[in-house]
Amino acid sequence: LTAAAGVASSLTLPIMESGRVVGTVNLYASTPEAFEGRHEALAQALGASAEHAIANADLSFRTRMAAAQSPTRLVDQDDINIAVGIIAASQGVDIAAAQERLEAAAARAGISEGQAARALRRILHPEES
Repeated sequence: LTAAAGVASSLTLPIMESGRVVGTVNLYASTPEAFEGRHEALAQALGASAEHAIANADLSFRTRMAAAQSPTRLVDQDDINIAVGIIAASQGVDIAAAQERLEAAAARAGISEGQAARALRRILHPEES
């Protein structure tokens, strides 16, 4: 769940009965500090235990997923950088304008910037493909 876009913090509050966990309440927020200093009040309002609260336990999955995607991101960024350079040089614009043009072209085509960059490179420099 926390891999969803916009989740920056989570709080899991156990619901205790006779010293046993019988359920949990999971809360998610879009800011990293959303639950800081609020464990006790939230637990009380929800009938849960603040003593055994767990903050951000599952956010490490986001970090793991980001790490797994890093090689692809690096390849994409390399392709994007080269394509932006090609656009800047061939159209006589600065890097910022070239980046905007690549972003706009990708959006119009409904593809990622990395895909647009690779397509541009294949079209303009087929010998490199």
